[in-house]
Amino acid sequence: DDDNPGLGTSSGEEMLYSIIVDLDGDGAAELVVSSNGSHSFTTGLFVYQDPHKRWMPTRQVWNQWAYSVTNVNPDLSVPSPATPNWQEPGLNNYGVNALPVAERVGAVLVDSFREMDIDGISRSWRVNRGTVVAGDLTGDDRSELIAIGQRGSGIQNTQYLTALSFTEGNELEVLWYWNGWLSAFELNDPDRDFAMREARDPVIGDVTGDGVPEVVVTAYCLGDILIFSNTGERLISTQVGRVPQSSETSPDCPQYYGSGSTADRGRLSLVDLTGDGLPEILLSFRNRLRAFDGSGTLLWESEAPNYQPGGSEFDYAVADVNLDGRPNIWFGGTLFDADGNVLWGKATNPLSNDWIGWYAVANLNDDPFGELIYWGNGPDLVVFDHQGNCLWQARKWSNANPTPTLGCPTAIQVPDLPTSSPGFRAGLIVADIAGDGKPRIVIGNRTNSDGPERNRVIAFNADGTPFWSVPALLSSGASVRVNQINAFDLTGNGVMEIIITGVNGTVVLNGRNGQTLFEIPADDDNPGLGTSTGQDIIYSIIVDLDGDGAAELVVSSQGSAGLDGQTPTGLFVYRDPQNRWMPARQVWNQWVYSVTNINPDLSIPSVPERNWLTPGLNNYRVNAFMPGEGGAVDAFSYRVSDGELASNEATVYLDIRRPNRPPAFITSPVKRAGVGLDYRYRVRAVDPDPGDEASIRLDRGPVGMVLDANGVLRWQPGAADLGEHPVILSAIDLEGEITLQEFSLSVLEPVEVPDVLGLAQAAAEAALGSAGLAPGRLDTAYDPVLAAGLVLSQAPDGGGMVLPGDAVDLVISLGPSPVAPNFPPDRPVEAIFIEPGELILLQGQSLQLEAFALLDDGSEHRLADAAWSASGSVQVNAQGRVTATAAGAGTVNAQFQGFSAQIEVTVIGRIPGDDEAPAALLISPADGAQLTERVAVIGTAFDANLVSYRLEIGPPGGGRWETLAEGVAPVVEDVLGYLDATLMDNGLWRLRLTVLDAGGNQSVDEISVVLDGDLKAGLFSLRFVDLDLPLAGVPIRIEREYDSRRRQPGEFGPGWRLAVRSTELRCTAPLGAGWQVARSGLSFLLLPDEEKLCTVRLADGRLERFDFRPAVTSSPFVPFSLLGSSFVARPGTRGRLQPLSNTNLLIADPQPGEVVLLDDVSLNP
Repeated sequence: DDDNPGLGTSSGEEMLYSIIVDLDGDGAAELVVSSNGSHSFTTGLFVYQDPHKRWMPTRQVWNQWAYSVTNVNPDLSVPSPATPNWQEPGLNNYGVNALPVAERVGAVLVDSFREMDIDGISRSWRVNRGTVVAGDLTGDDRSELIAIGQRGSGIQNTQYLTALSFTEGNELEVLWYWNGWLSAFELNDPDRDFAMREARDPVIGDVTGDGVPEVVVTAYCLGDILIFSNTGERLISTQVGRVPQSSETSPDCPQYYGSGSTADRGRLSLVDLTGDGLPEILLSFRNRLRAFDGSGTLLWESEAPNYQPGGSEFDYAVADVNLDGRPNIWFGGTLFDADGNVLWGKATNPLSNDWIGWYAVANLNDDPFGELIYWGNGPDLVVFDHQGNCLWQARKWSNANPTPTLGCPTAIQVPDLPTSSPGFRAGLIVADIAGDGKPRIVIGNRTNSDGPERNRVIAFNADGTPFWSVPALLSSGASVRVNQINAFDLTGNGVMEIIITGVNGTVVLNGRNGQTLFEIPADDDNPGLGTSTGQDIIYSIIVDLDGDGAAELVVSSQGSAGLDGQTPTGLFVYRDPQNRWMPARQVWNQWVYSVTNINPDLSIPSVPERNWLTPGLNNYRVNAFMPGEGGAVDAFSYRVSDGELASNEATVYLDIRRPNRPPAFITSPVKRAGVGLDYRYRVRAVDPDPGDEASIRLDRGPVGMVLDANGVLRWQPGAADLGEHPVILSAIDLEGEITLQEFSLSVLEPVEVPDVLGLAQAAAEAALGSAGLAPGRLDTAYDPVLAAGLVLSQAPDGGGMVLPGDAVDLVISLGPSPVAPNFPPDRPVEAIFIEPGELILLQGQSLQLEAFALLDDGSEHRLADAAWSASGSVQVNAQGRVTATAAGAGTVNAQFQGFSAQIEVTVIGRIPGDDEAPAALLISPADGAQLTERVAVIGTAFDANLVSYRLEIGPPGGGRWETLAEGVAPVVEDVLGYLDATLMDNGLWRLRLTVLDAGGNQSVDEISVVLDGDLKAGLFSLRFVDLDLPLAGVPIRIEREYDSRRRQPGEFGPGWRLAVRSTELRCTAPLGAGWQVARSGLSFLLLPDEEKLCTVRLADGRLERFDFRPAVTSSPFVPFSLLGSSFVARPGTRGRLQPLSNTNLLIADPQPGEVVLLDDVSLNP
């Protein structure tokens, strides 16, 4: 129409197109329509969005007509190499925009509140005791945050009740604050009853029943409360007075700062105890409970008879556990009714001597009543039924046949807990964390020292058996030191994320298995506590602050370190980078939080729904929607009738989820290791479900074995480790589905590789056989010095330690090239020199030297007939092979036509007893990377007794290796050398790192890289046609070619080759070897251990790339038998690659497991 684009009657040349992008970065997609039309309809560019901006997030980039998600990064850089679109979880698309998983995970800091202007002075601000609550105070459909800010400590403690708004600009701003400061010199001030000191738990709710929420805090005079309006006006201050401590005789408030007073803090909650439709204010302090009405009148006071308050934690839980229609209070090992009467109380816990700890209520068995949960000193996790009968008790018992206490019938052993008091019970929640409909208890445990037992998060099944247990660690290895636990299904996959906040940051775990999903380490911008005194606290809540239908994570921190600027403290708001976390309630109104105890409008239910009987709940201290609130997926309601009477209405809520298939390992384990050798196994796993991904975890292995951040399983066994060791790896998808890879790792005595250089091939193979080794790849090369049939090079080098049965690759000399002259004619020699020019050798190590003549025209020529001599700690043979005979120094000399050259050799003595192999690891570029320019090679070459490392490149399948870099100093995750693709021929290459130590131990790591591109600096080439036969069918042309990119010696010397205008084919490995058949559900999956890549370099240097693929990679119900195969061209490849012979493959190995793809005729791989 007049406003929206179209073309009218198109002539065929006019077009109307569209793209989908997030233009303004607000986490919601826009539709951009472009029109080229000369007719009556509107043309140009048009931007559309959903009326409520609720279209889903997408990328902010659509960079070209030929658009594919994986071909461009969000910052508009072009990935090298690009991941095939169909291999990225959730994609397998083209010309369509989507968010890859890597662009959806984690959390971003939206804003923080760390300082506040008070009387024109900016003061640092921290949350006292870490408690923050949220709710809509102003009626604008956005939630405010309420916390008690603190500056200072002790008598000079400054406290500010602070209300913060979360603005439309996503900023935290002060809505109002109230100064509750009271100094030691104002104790006789008549307003002292209106002050706060060590106030910790603000609560919000409609206390007076007028439809407007109020804020309640504890007062300076312990046992009293202050009530404020939603605008910060003080409405009520009670003056009941506190209960004196045992050493005091007067409850007068000025006595408050007496001995032990720092333990006198309380917790508040709002609950309708009387059932009159108006809430009461419940306060716990020391071993007492007080109930006030909305006017501040004290209704009752009660005491937990066996509670020995020795700390600052007075937690409790409120719920109608006995289903009599009135709430109960679970506090101090005692169950109270709504009038403060003791229903039953447990004796003092003999394992901890108090009932200090965390309290919760949930339904853990088949009856309709609530169970009472206590996690406290001992440490003990204890569950009682509503009548006070203990159901089970879990702890780390000191003997194999423990006797439970408290009348518990079952003693459950929890090895991951310490045997003594942990210092801090750090969090207790109940929720269906795994998405299987079963409630589970999650607890945290920490001390002020690191240690796997004392800093853990443990999930328990309803019967008390551990569900999973993980150390609370950051990826750096530092303990989180848990302060509090929260849970919420952030991603909407049915499995809750467990949010762990602590001294050193925040970690988010998968609720199904405890695996870390992402973390927020404490740093200059993100909260932590620095060096915690044990009293500093960091907590979190999950709410939808801005009402946009996506949850925010609010982290609050009280840390004394933050006052010195060491670690930020205050309030911090996080959200998903694309704001895609699932919807959450806009309210978290109190510390003692349960979904059913507060309505979304901050009114208090007169008779709350029993949380555990409410569909989709059965949780505690976890946020979730009540039935009928926002966030439900699909639902239907029904009634039951017998024809005369109808039942109440029941509603069923449906969450439609796709079936989940388990992940699969695509690498075969390395099942042998050697004493002192560096064991490495590069582990890979994939998940067959679109949008899903697999992470890998080491569940069981010998002591010292680790799975590093690069997915490499590493270990260095010692002599005591000889024998078999069980290893269990888990592949875990985002839904928590687990696949195990179990194998037995054999540790063997290594054998020394004999030095076979210079031996005839038969003699070399015999020497290898005598050492228990086998010949590996055999290759040949021309050499102007070494006679034909002798071993020119070997890998691994002689003197290295390997496993029995390992293969040693050999290069056999073909002698001097038949077309290479012995010496350039008519060119006088100006000097000679030796390569390498300086040398460090290990005692007993040998190395081939080369002598070169420098001619008068500046060219160089390798000398085949130089005269060699040596002195000192080395010897040299007639062909220039030097051998280190003893520790010390030596010299090697070469002479030719009266010219001489000399190099110095340093010989390092062997260290007896050094049987630990050095570390050799290539980190970057990644295996299979495509390179078009000069790149740094990052890796590790380390040993306490390092001799040297060597970085080399060579063709796959055999050939000479060229040294890129060498070094004698240890390198740890740093630059080993540089690989310049602009100076080398295109194609598939192998990159190899060899590290040698003074014990003679050698480690090797090797990867594949693809060199490509037309950017070749200093490229120079020549071509001479020697023969041209224009035959019918296939003409033959023979040429001599020189190409500066070719680093391998050719028939006429380096860079030269005899060409028949042919192509060159290289493949990563035998294509039929290295495959796995995995079982996933009812299907068998055929997966490669590594990519099966073949490159074809054409005569003009252009590179064509093909993936070898079986025709079928999934077989429902039955294993694979016969299948076809083909080569699939990668993007940018213009040609086709076809086998000339049989393409049918056979799998004869048992399935699932490791398999080899065989030619079904020859039965060769």
